[in-house]
Amino acid sequence: MKKFESFCHIQSNCQGRQSNSKCYFWNKMSFPNLDRFFDTFPKLEFEMDNNFTFVWEPRDYFYSDDNLVYCLPFEEIEYFILFFL
Repeated sequence: MKKFESFCHIQSNCQGRQSNSKCYFWNKMSFPNLDRFFDTFPKLEFEMDNNFTFVWEPRDYFYSDDNLVYCLPFEEIEYFILFFL
C-alpha cells in the first residue's frame, strides 16, 4: 500500500479526486475515456513461484458500484494486505 501511495503522490499520477482513503472519483470532463483515467494508476506486480510475475492492471483491480467512483479492493492492516474479491 505504501508503494501505491508513493506512486500517487507524484504529479499526474492517480488522477481523480479521492472520495475516501481507497476510492477515486472518475472526472469524465478530464478523462472522457475510462482507460485514460486508469492509465494514471500503477500496475501492481506480484512475484510468484518459478519466476512468474503477475501484473494486475488498474482496470482489473478497481471496482465500482456506480461507474463513477472506483475503489481499491484491498485494505492494509498492520503488515498484512487483505484482498476483497
